[in-house]
Amino acid sequence: MELTPINVPGKRRRGAEAAGVASREKKTKSKSSRQKSREEKLPARIEYMPLEILEKIFLLSKNINLPLSSPAIGRRLSKELTRRDFFILAFESTWCRSFGVEVDKNGDTLPIDDPELQSDLLKQPFANITFILMCWDRFVAKFAQSQIAEGKPFDKKHMTLWGDPDDERNVRVTPEDGILINPKKASDCFWHDYAAFRRIELMDIHSLEWFTRERLINDITPKPRPPLQVHSEVRIPDSLLDPSTWNEEAFQKLFWLVRGGARLSPDQTWEVTLPAFHHIAPLPSRRSNKVNLVAMRLFDCLEVYDYWPRHIIHEELRKWDFEKHLSDYAAGEHHRRGLPRPALYEPPEVTDPKSFYVGQRLAESILRWFYRRWGFGLVVSWVTRHNL
Repeated sequence: MELTPINVPGKRRRGAEAAGVASREKKTKSKSSRQKSREEKLPARIEYMPLEILEKIFLLSKNINLPLSSPAIGRRLSKELTRRDFFILAFESTWCRSFGVEVDKNGDTLPIDDPELQSDLLKQPFANITFILMCWDRFVAKFAQSQIAEGKPFDKKHMTLWGDPDDERNVRVTPEDGILINPKKASDCFWHDYAAFRRIELMDIHSLEWFTRERLINDITPKPRPPLQVHSEVRIPDSLLDPSTWNEEAFQKLFWLVRGGARLSPDQTWEVTLPAFHHIAPLPSRRSNKVNLVAMRLFDCLEVYDYWPRHIIHEELRKWDFEKHLSDYAAGEHHRRGLPRPALYEPPEVTDPKSFYVGQRLAESILRWFYRRWGFGLVVSWVTRHNL
């Protein structure tokens, strides 16, 4: 016969015993997960390193993303002095070469600066024209001190190739007539060039007409280029190619880049620059007072129009050629420059110098387009048989 089980009070059943084991395991797991989460919240060791060591790592690594790795590191590396030293380090070799220095103190060839690093720095909000010129002043001051310490004079000249701001017609100054760089305020050379560059917007009708004709006659002659202040492959920030976002400081930064040797990147095509052109030179009319001549001149220095599709250039020239013979005149001037014979076309009477300047720049770009593809001889023979 079966025995009747007796339940003794206080004794655990088999099911309750299993439940107790699971409860103990759960408590153990929750304790270990809490400990793990606390460990994850601990800052990385680099975050509480001494600032001197952290800055040294930042400068030697040339890693622009280091300040973005954590808010704590970003705060510690956001001082203006640290940013200035990092910026100078990224451009140092390029700037040394602009003074004709190719080797360091040990006689080793200077390394080539990284164009990607320079491009990334130029996109940063803090890298405005004031900051850039402050870095340039600091670099030149240290460079001059090192030259003097070695017993060499600091007698570097700045090539004033952008004209004379005090001349009514902004006549170009030859490289031999450059100005001495002041090691205590080297940025004065930039402001000299910027004032000369903007002189075009202060010209009266007669001076602007003279300047336009002078450009048309002498534009194809080779001109000396100032030493590079940026790597030749540096990328101009896309925001600087959008005139709708420009203020005075942004335009000055774009001028500094173009003046320093920056050029358009392969992907910054006519699809980017044509809307910008329409903004600085609105749909033409007989009253073209809204043309931004300074921006037009800067875009011309960037050779923006030279790389447009030919049908685009023709279409824009058709809109701006109010005189109806600007293309012929430009072709005749190129023909005259290439052959020892008079020009084929008489200079037209200019009734609107601003429109003539815009159209003349477009006409020049068409001829340069042919030069690049066919060479001078074929262009001359083509010009004698056709109108542009």
